[in-house]
Amino acid sequence: MDKQIQQLPVPSRSRAVALLKLASVDSRYIVAPDQRVAWRVGDAGKIERSTDRGQTWKTQSSAASADLTGGSAPSDKICWVVGKSGTILLTTDGGKHWKQITSPIATDLGEIHGTDELHAWISDISSQNKFETSNGGATWTCIPAE
Repeated sequence: MDKQIQQLPVPSRSRAVALLKLASVDSRYIVAPDQRVAWRVGDAGKIERSTDRGQTWKTQSSAASADLTGGSAPSDKICWVVGKSGTILLTTDGGKHWKQITSPIATDLGEIHGTDELHAWISDISSQNKFETSNGGATWTCIPAE
């Protein structure tokens, strides 16, 4: 896992700014709106969570084996994560439990944007196939290309 975040400056505001910058260039870093809580994802289902703006990280159990590539955190408790081979994960309790969501896309997922625990949209790596859910991933609807 990338060690860049552990070298952040000590002041918490500086850490928050550095964490946001890192997240803007590396989709494996996912920052919640409060900028205090963040997740980072990686190979073989690895997920870590920080509650102190990236100063320390704790490993969470995802039960996924695919490489994870990005995510979206609409709050400090809710985080959607995507990865290779159509992998989608969701936590609604800060990562104590991760639920594997059935994906409508079997290929590598490139992006996810969640607005809450029920609503999200995903796209494959080519961004040609997009789907949205309004029920926490129980069902997905194709978003027609514009």
